[in-house]
Amino acid sequence: MPRFHVRPDGTVGECKTPEKCPWKDEPHFNSFEEVEEYRDKIIKDNNGVWLVNSVGSLSLVKVKTVEEKIAALEEKKKTELEAINKKYNDEIDALKKEQ
Repeated sequence: MPRFHVRPDGTVGECKTPEKCPWKDEPHFNSFEEVEEYRDKIIKDNNGVWLVNSVGSLSLVKVKTVEEKIAALEEKKKTELEAINKKYNDEIDALKKEQ
């Protein structure tokens, strides 16, 4: 019996390699309709946004419009830059204390 899951891009597909599925930790369903309902509920609950992380599980972002995708990527960039700045500022502060 075929199993189905949501791909990272938000599309529904048949799981062709259940033992080796890269999304084996994500929900799998017995019918195309069940997985569509699941996906549509997640999108509705997240205000039209389908979220996946970089290893393919439910910080890449799949959204409905290009504008939303750009905004999400800008936010991700801002967050990552803040973390990088903090890391280097902490290292600089530590070096200054050693002087």
